Amino acid sequence: MGDTVDIVALYHLTTMLIAASGHPRYGPMLTNGLGVYLEEWFRADATVPGSAECQAIADPDERFRVLLQRSFPTMGRDIHIATVELAASQGLIPLAEVEAVRTQRLFGPRTRMALLQEGSFVRYLIEDQGGIERFLRVYRGAAFETV
Repeated sequence: MGDTVDIVALYHLTTMLIAASGHPRYGPMLTNGLGVYLEEWFRADATVPGSAECQAIADPDERFRVLLQRSFPTMGRDIHIATVELAASQGLIPLAEVEAVRTQRLFGPRTRMALLQEGSFVRYLIEDQGGIERFLRVYRGAAFETV
């Protein structure tokens, strides 16, 4: 039957394509952050480490592949909690620098940190600081330090 399509990853990629028209200053960081945020939102019931679904996968390599595919960068954790946990060992990256860090490395811990911070910041803007209007204000170029 071939490979199955990960519909949630497809949401992330579609978000990146649709949102590519953001302000040049923060557009890429917020576009990626929106993709990570929506992945977490849509994956509330996805396979996570320790779940019965995960434990049912006998082959450890296959289990790792499924978990990575379904939960990177949050690894099945709440995005804010995952950000804090990784920051304890990696340190936070200034928001103005996360895009540069994310594009310099391929799937290392600093890349994961950048992705988590982007997604966590978007979630913060949308859920804690005035909804989509606040997010769009920054997305269109307002300095994120002012929100």
